[in-house]
Amino acid sequence: MTIHHFSSFQTKIPTINSYLLILLGFTFPLSVSIGTAVIGCIMLLWLVEGKFKEKFTIIQHNKITYAFLAFFMIHLIGLLWSEDLKWGLHIVSKEWRMLLPLIFITIVKKEHISYYILAFLFAMSLSEVLSYLIWFGIIPPFQSATTLNPTPFISHISYNPFLAFSIFFVNLLYIFRQK
Repeated sequence: MTIHHFSSFQTKIPTINSYLLILLGFTFPLSVSIGTAVIGCIMLLWLVEGKFKEKFTIIQHNKITYAFLAFFMIHLIGLLWSEDLKWGLHIVSKEWRMLLPLIFITIVKKEHISYYILAFLFAMSLSEVLSYLIWFGIIPPFQSATTLNPTPFISHISYNPFLAFSIFFVNLLYIFRQK
C-alpha cells in the first residue's frame, strides 16, 4: 500500500467507524463476542486514523467524558486499599470498557445519531420479542435461555441495563417527536 493509498484510507476511517458504531448498536445486545470484535475494529481504525491531538481536544471539551474517567479512576484508586491486589487488577481489567465512550465520542457523527439509537432499539426489540416467545412457550428456549430466564443472547444481568437504556431511548424519541 502506497502512502497515497494509506492517506486516502485514513480519510475514510471516520465514516467507516461511524458505520461500525451503528453495527455495534445492533450486535452488542445480541452477541457480546461479535460486539467485542466490532469494538476491536473500531479501536484499531481509531488508532490508524491518528489525529490524536484533535481527538484529545474533543474528549477534553465533552463534559460527559469526565464521568467515565472518574468511574475508571475510582477503580484504580481503590486498588490502594485492596486486600487482594490480584483480584482488584482483574476487576480493573474488566472496567476498561468504561473508557470506550471516550473513543466513541470522537467518532459519533450528528447525522448518524438516530441510526445508532435505532440499530440498538431494533436489536433490543428482536431480543424482547424472542424472550416473550420463549416465556409463553411459543418457541423452545435456545442458547442460554430457559422458560424461567428467557433472555437468549446475553445474561439477564446484562440485559436489564440494556432494557433500561432502550426505554430511555424510546422515551427520548417520543419526546423529541412531539416537539
